[in-house]
Amino acid sequence: MKKILLMGGTGAMGMYLTPLLLDKNYEVWITSRSQRDSYHQNLKYLIGNAKNTNWLFSEVENEKFDAIFDFMMYSNQEFEKVYQKLLSLTTQYFYFSSYRAYAHEDGILTEDTALKVDVLDKYPEYRVDRYGINKGFQENILRKSELKNWTIIRPAMTYGKNRIQWFAGDNFDVVRAVRGVLTALPRSMWNIENNIAYGRDVALMLERLIGKKRAFAQAFHTTTETMSWGQMADVYNQVFDMKIDLVSDEEYIESIDYQDGRIVDRFRRKKFLNEKILSVTGLSNDDFHDLKSGLTEAFQASNIKNFQFNGNAAVYQAKFDALTGSLTDLAFIPETMRIQFESIRKNALFREKITMEQFRIRVINDYWSAKQFEEGVKLTRTSRPCDGPIMDNRWINFELDPTDYLKKGKIYTLSLKIDSDVATTFTPFVHHYGIGIQRFTPLQLKVGANQFDIEFVAATDNLTDFSLTATDFTIQTSFFIKEMQLKKQKRS
Repeated sequence: MKKILLMGGTGAMGMYLTPLLLDKNYEVWITSRSQRDSYHQNLKYLIGNAKNTNWLFSEVENEKFDAIFDFMMYSNQEFEKVYQKLLSLTTQYFYFSSYRAYAHEDGILTEDTALKVDVLDKYPEYRVDRYGINKGFQENILRKSELKNWTIIRPAMTYGKNRIQWFAGDNFDVVRAVRGVLTALPRSMWNIENNIAYGRDVALMLERLIGKKRAFAQAFHTTTETMSWGQMADVYNQVFDMKIDLVSDEEYIESIDYQDGRIVDRFRRKKFLNEKILSVTGLSNDDFHDLKSGLTEAFQASNIKNFQFNGNAAVYQAKFDALTGSLTDLAFIPETMRIQFESIRKNALFREKITMEQFRIRVINDYWSAKQFEEGVKLTRTSRPCDGPIMDNRWINFELDPTDYLKKGKIYTLSLKIDSDVATTFTPFVHHYGIGIQRFTPLQLKVGANQFDIEFVAATDNLTDFSLTATDFTIQTSFFIKEMQLKKQKRS
């Protein structure tokens, strides 16, 4: 009986590949970090982290696999240490790269299209996509290997049970659809082509590549339908009742994590030819699901509880509420996150442009008012008393430009020049959209001119805001910020 090892084989492709291999009478071994029970006599789970090479190689000692499907994500250093051993354990090693490894922006993509990692000198803007660059780098490691029993797979966007991709990422847009609120799409992308594939169809292609000599030392992208985003939106509307608000590129980028290489890549035209994999496998496009039937099948098999979000996803969901003007019912938001979610949403809804150096000043409650003058910004603590709930948002926020978000371990100096008509003690702080608060030493504000130079080490990554709280200031008092500047120190 032929033996297959799936490393990290419980994801969007592995979940469909496993039953297909069992139906073809393979013995299947799967590494998994969580406890799982075998449901088939030819299925064996290895419980542990496959990136722990000491554990992995002790588990498969004296084994020889007919194929290894490696779904793991490696750093370049990790892959350099492990790839030769993996090649030696199997007749055929499948390395999973990504369509994001491609550099080509327009026209038709084939497996011979240049990779980002090979054209960085010409296109330095690709450097934002570390994932795509690293995948290309690891592909090149395999190409330089003396052993040629490898096959590179470059999946396009792939959806399946519990994981429905669209423009913003895994489940992000579908979550909005099932909750009855609008999602957004950059208007410029409506007629731009891209590719999306069903994990079940990708599994069919993968199984057909096993043992094919024509697949050795070759790369394949596992693509099916090429459609415009507008055409895909129509299908998603039919399946999920997903409604789209078309927005400008600038508005979209302000509301999403544009430093995520995946989003950068979404803005590029991706039209794939899949003739190479069809030729080697003997499959045709008629063997695959159309988008509507695939999405319907995958969603019917999904557990709706998996369509949740937290962390950074919650930040951008709140921003999408503001972007689309379609507000998520807070009953869908975990109680522990509601105050943060609503605060972020109010921040994003605030459109008044009051700026100072790298900062945009946002008044999101009625504890504060702000007015911009040529020589600076006047802040007024309003007459509203601080007698609301203890978690009531009483802050005034000075949001950094995304290019200036603070990085953990770096040393910064925040310089403030303030003219005040009141003397008080106040405690400024920085945070990431209301979480990860890092408070500074309390400062003494005197009547008249004040100069503060606050040196600090950022405690976490991606701190977005410098803030003051109304609790520190007497009602109906004002002060004038004449200078506000953040500098990163050279030492760290």
